[in-house]
Amino acid sequence: MDRSNFENLKKWKCDANESHVLGILKRVEAKAQVDGETIRYHTTQVILFREAVDVDREIPNDIEVAGYIEGSLLMHMTWKCTCCGTTKTWHPGEEALAWLYERHGKNSRIGEQRNG
Repeated sequence: MDRSNFENLKKWKCDANESHVLGILKRVEAKAQVDGETIRYHTTQVILFREAVDVDREIPNDIEVAGYIEGSLLMHMTWKCTCCGTTKTWHPGEEALAWLYERHGKNSRIGEQRNG
């Protein structure tokens, strides 16, 4: 990732220190096949950095990307800040949970958890 784009992007920050950036949050269009139909929706994608970027220090010219996680992933993921060692958990997007709830109805376990 080029640092020239870094300033204008929404950052996924460390909970212990907001100057530590673990990745970038991006809205993307996703699609899923359901009963032979393609459903398109928007979700959040996290672009994870291999090494956290400390914005209080010099931002590197090239930021190495470790991977991409999309909001359609229906499990959480924990990522460690390489600057301070704090871990942060990313949860699936609300869109993915809403889609699953709509798909499986009010009798699903997720529907019960969301409604209390």
